[in-house]
Amino acid sequence: MTGYLIRRFFQMIIVVLLSTLAIYMLLNIAPGGPLSGIRLSADRKSRVSDADIARLEAYLGLDKPLVLRYLTWLLGEDWLGADWMYVGFTPPQVPRLDAEGNPVVDDTGFRPCILEQYNEMRSEQIKALLNDPALEAKCEAQIVVADDGTQDKTQYWACFDQAYRDYKRANQVPEGAVTECGGRSAEREACREASLPPERLERCEATRDVLYLPPARFWADPGPAYLNPGYEVWVWGEMKDETTVDATEVWVKPRGERPDDVTLVGLVVSQTGRRVIIEPVGGARKYTVNTTRDTTWQFPPEEVQPRPQQGLWVNVGWLFGADGLLGRYAGFHGDQRGVLRLDWGTSWKLAAGQPVSDLLRSRLGNTVLLMTTATVLSLIIAIPIGIYSAVHQYSKVDYAVTTFTFFGTAMPVFWFGLMMILLFSHLFKQWHEWQFPFLSVVALIAAIIGYRVRRNAIGRIEGLEWRLWIIGTLVVILVILIFGIGPKVKVPLLAMPSGGTRTLKAEPEPGTLLAAINAKPNGVIDRVVHIVMPALVLSLLYMAGWSRFMRSAMLEVLRQDYVRTARAKGLRERVVIAKHALRNALIPIITIVVFQIPGIFGGATLTETIFSYPGIGRLYYDALGTNDWPVMMIILFITAILVVIATLLGDILYTVVDPRIRYS
Repeated sequence: MTGYLIRRFFQMIIVVLLSTLAIYMLLNIAPGGPLSGIRLSADRKSRVSDADIARLEAYLGLDKPLVLRYLTWLLGEDWLGADWMYVGFTPPQVPRLDAEGNPVVDDTGFRPCILEQYNEMRSEQIKALLNDPALEAKCEAQIVVADDGTQDKTQYWACFDQAYRDYKRANQVPEGAVTECGGRSAEREACREASLPPERLERCEATRDVLYLPPARFWADPGPAYLNPGYEVWVWGEMKDETTVDATEVWVKPRGERPDDVTLVGLVVSQTGRRVIIEPVGGARKYTVNTTRDTTWQFPPEEVQPRPQQGLWVNVGWLFGADGLLGRYAGFHGDQRGVLRLDWGTSWKLAAGQPVSDLLRSRLGNTVLLMTTATVLSLIIAIPIGIYSAVHQYSKVDYAVTTFTFFGTAMPVFWFGLMMILLFSHLFKQWHEWQFPFLSVVALIAAIIGYRVRRNAIGRIEGLEWRLWIIGTLVVILVILIFGIGPKVKVPLLAMPSGGTRTLKAEPEPGTLLAAINAKPNGVIDRVVHIVMPALVLSLLYMAGWSRFMRSAMLEVLRQDYVRTARAKGLRERVVIAKHALRNALIPIITIVVFQIPGIFGGATLTETIFSYPGIGRLYYDALGTNDWPVMMIILFITAILVVIATLLGDILYTVVDPRIRYS
């Protein structure tokens, strides 16, 4: 078994890589894409320049050769153009620098801390001035303590301020007894910070955190590796001909006034090794800038920061650097680490700039809840129905189940979902209540009693008479329902939610099921009611197929010799079915159900789209519609992994239910 699992593990890796390679190639060579039609503008002023197109291609990762594009998606692009590689487990962190070269500090908690310390100091000054124990007890009663133990002292400080204002109207306040900070917002903040004693100010200084760059295992020295299309550059050097410059100094994204001795000014279009193609601003001609190791590069501090001195760094410039074996690809140096290093990139269009992992995390819980509910519900119903149909083959229940499975299998999910929304959400909301003819119930009861009396009088009713009896009863009931014959009973129709996962309004709409049961928005009951219709639509499809598979498997097993032997030994029929027949009949069901594991992650695209359910399936549909390839590829990549895992899990479960199967 161990050897089998090891072989399967390596097979799974190969299958996942080949499947993702095929999917990636198909997505990238298919017509269209994010930049399709970008050059179709007829107006010269609105045309996009080559530098802008190159910048967009670089942002979307479309500027690389196709194979390299796949490798960087898989392994990352931080190693391209790198001159150094860190040898160790955790690379050191480097502070993030601002435009002036100073470390960037996160002071989001500093200003609130200053305000809190100022209010505390002022409250103590007011207590010392008024010297009123009753006031202190009164104000302390205004402190609000949350469930997690945190205290809200807003009303506490307001209580002291009000007491101080009342005291100030009737008495002379000694100068400096209570600190006062007025003026505009910036002036008040500066006054509060300046008025705090050193010990209070130190408490707030501790809330400031230096921001660090993500730990980098590969590092590139200042040079062509940091050039991106669209960057403005100033070049100093010697003009070799009309379109070629040998650069001695290059400033990237410069600031300030342009010196008069600059040789060339333009925007980066592309870069290969140390050769850079530049498009002058407003010019139609492109220039080639040749740089060497002796060329001086100047970048803004926030663009290129010095390599950490701590730790062990190995020079890999001979391979990845601009002068290395892979130097022609040095310009593709970036900060993406690839999906195998758990960096899934950012969305292009659905949520531009947002990490794909955040998008998946926001939808995954909804999909798992929906798919798990539908799967468990289907298994609970489908397996017992399939077993009963097989044991009672050609019975009325078997025919009824067969009819149900035909209905469920042939029913398109998108049509059935729309009909559910139309009836239970739209029409129920319009009708409010149903005038139900009570005579239809009387007709049904009369038909059942008449059938019993007739059967006791002449015996079993079969054939044509039985069919006529059923058809006649149904026709009578339908006529009563359609024409509303006889007295009526008012039945309230409570509308179901038509989509989403929770109620967005403060209160549910009147006339809905949520309003009738007084469900709190975004509560447990609210989410359960929202999931009912999509789960039922999915369950109908699963139940129809799985019950037929279970029936077929049981029929085949019930004819086996060991089942007949078990019956001949005098075992109860329940024991024969549950212990001897069911285990072997579960093999086809396991094959089907284990492949539901990828579906639990991937969701049901049609169902989630019809019900506007924010799950992975709807996310995949939206990504397809907007050519958001990073989102699509990650969903397909994870689905491929889950498929091979489900296959392995199915093989292991075969050995559990069938002792004849061994992988040794």
